[in-house]
Amino acid sequence: MFSAQGSRSQNAQPIAGAPITCTSACGSGAWLVFLLLALAPCPGTAHGADDLIGAPRIYTTKARDTLLDIARQHDIGFVAIRAANPGVNPWVPGSGRRIIIPSGHLLPNAPRRGIVINLPELRLYYFPEGQGAPVSFPVGIGDEGKGTPLGLTEVVRKKAHPTWIPTSSERKEAGPESVEIVDYH
Repeated sequence: MFSAQGSRSQNAQPIAGAPITCTSACGSGAWLVFLLLALAPCPGTAHGADDLIGAPRIYTTKARDTLLDIARQHDIGFVAIRAANPGVNPWVPGSGRRIIIPSGHLLPNAPRRGIVINLPELRLYYFPEGQGAPVSFPVGIGDEGKGTPLGLTEVVRKKAHPTWIPTSSERKEAGPESVEIVDYH
């Protein structure tokens, strides 16, 4: 089994048992259904033991935590942490609440090299050259209702501290706060 990048929080504890086993620690049958559906193989795909990285964890909240803070702390997307914790107020979960961190990920059925973005899961997977373990990060895809370009891409040039010029439609959408040039120096 591949190992995932370690959690940055000392307060998160692994759920007891195998990564797919989620019983009393979950506190909600909805999470078990979510996990089983997420890990179920798609028709026409074959997954093995090396296809799962990480494992679900439990985090106990502090007074000022929000689900967004917890998601960022553990490299989990906001949509995923909300789905794993139905009925929890995302902005005021309360102190001492046990939050499920859905940090187990099934590797996508795609070539295992470079970067692979799994849009339905809202995750980026990086497969380093050689025998390094893959790592995974949450991603956003932009505005709802606007299509995300699909396909194979390649980095052809890199530049330190690039300048970005927003398009006219982006400036129009931003309104009075719009800028002509964004300089990353």
